[in-house]
Amino acid sequence: MERGRHEELLKLGGECSEMWKKQQKSEAQEQQTFSIESYS
Repeated sequence: MERGRHEELLKLGGECSEMWKKQQKSEAQEQQTFSIESYS
């Protein structure tokens, strides 16, 4: 388990950083899907 402040953990590039990247990517894809569906 990693411990520390959110910003510090992201800078370290460990498991927390990878999970954060996946979450951000997923949210971005979800927003794109919502935008496309809104115009359909």
